Amino acid sequence: MTVSVSPIPLAWGRIGLEAELEVARHHALVAALNALVFQADRGGAGAMLSAGFGFASVASSSVGLEVGYHYWFDAHRALAGPYIGPSLLLGTTTQATAGDGNGWQGYWGGALDVGWQEVLPAGLTVALGGGLAVTHMADATEPYPRLVARIGWAF
Repeated sequence: MTVSVSPIPLAWGRIGLEAELEVARHHALVAALNALVFQADRGGAGAMLSAGFGFASVASSSVGLEVGYHYWFDAHRALAGPYIGPSLLLGTTTQATAGDGNGWQGYWGGALDVGWQEVLPAGLTVALGGGLAVTHMADATEPYPRLVARIGWAF
């Protein structure tokens, strides 16, 4: 099992925590929670960063959940090496750049990521990768690239 954080989104006010559990050789389930915790410029309507953060504006609050699966290619190392996997994205945002903009609005979407994770001495984990995602809210559907950068602990 690994528990990790994604430090890069913090620059735009988003904090998150991810857990990954190996359920069988090569196969792992992933769950991540995220929230917007301070105001930051995330672009306006149509901006990739805004869509990637649940159509968030500068003044938005947001809570999100990502549930996914990773296939690990390396048969000899648990949760280490190259992986690929899809995720379901769910959340709710206030003052969104799509739809009404008043109150909380839900969003949903999907993603496909590929990456590489290393488990360093004492269990420190570092992961890098990328992918593609699409998010939908009200009358807006936006595709965008994803950057995966995580640091955490394996145990």
